[in-house]
Amino acid sequence: MRLTEYFWRGPIAAALIGAVVACAGGPSMPVNMAVDSFRERDAEPVSGLGAQALAPGECGLFLWSQANLSKLVFFRRAQTSAAALSLSDRRYDLQLVSEGGEVFGQFLTRNEFSDGQGGIVELAFQPGAMLIDGQRTSGGLITHTDAAGWRTIVPVAGVRACLDE
Repeated sequence: MRLTEYFWRGPIAAALIGAVVACAGGPSMPVNMAVDSFRERDAEPVSGLGAQALAPGECGLFLWSQANLSKLVFFRRAQTSAAALSLSDRRYDLQLVSEGGEVFGQFLTRNEFSDGQGGIVELAFQPGAMLIDGQRTSGGLITHTDAAGWRTIVPVAGVRACLDE
């Protein structure tokens, strides 16, 4: 062994041992605190409607913004006239005014809602591929016209899904 090899191996070994000891013995957050912190931070989305639950045997229409597929913007339970819409980080509780178009499971493909504030929301979409316990939409539009006449148009994609009994 040459003298230069000895000088390099010694400090490298000492550094590796020191790193292992530092990782094992340093302060750390208990696992349950880390999980609670994660749950608090991610309990509600920054925007959109958040998670929507269905009861066994119930169906719903879920639509996401095509600009941001992580953002649920529309939800309606089957056999109800109420729906929820999230636009520009504002939630609207909608009431069905009229519907028509093609049959899409428990829904129709053209709907008009009142936003409860003097505005109108029009929803139109095309049926897509069948899924197990549901069906995709192949594209659609939500058009919100507020009481002042300002119009917001949001391209959407989504599914009609049912929860087994």
